[in-house]
Amino acid sequence: MKTVIYLDVLLLVNFLIAYFLLLATGLLTAQAAQFRRMILGSVLAAASALILFAPELSYPAQVAYKLLTAAVIVGAVFGMHSVRRYLAAVLWYAALNTLLAGRAVLAILRTGTPLIQTGNLTVYLRISPVLLLVLAAVCCGGVWLILRFSGGGT
Repeated sequence: MKTVIYLDVLLLVNFLIAYFLLLATGLLTAQAAQFRRMILGSVLAAASALILFAPELSYPAQVAYKLLTAAVIVGAVFGMHSVRRYLAAVLWYAALNTLLAGRAVLAILRTGTPLIQTGNLTVYLRISPVLLLVLAAVCCGGVWLILRFSGGGT
């Protein structure tokens, strides 16, 4: 069953979620970005979610797309001053994206709601955008708390 996808909600929610995930990525890799670069990265991330509407790609092409978009987004936000930090940021951003998608799917499974649509490794969950944003904020806050109490954050 295909769900109705509202483009404005898809783009806005992905924009806001990307902002939180990029904040967390910056914390994990000890990098800070200017506000305008964070906005640019969030716009790129929201636009990358439009792959949901494309014809289904092969699995290797889907993975390549996800890695390429993560690399472009992270490069736009944090730059590539150090290859090691850049690669770490790409991996953390991709991992946090996967973690958030998993937490959202877990929320769906716990409620028994069959409102999930996937395409090209992009997940669209017809749950409250507020819930998705809260999950993204919890992810970012969790990273901050872990780093703060382990001595890694400031």
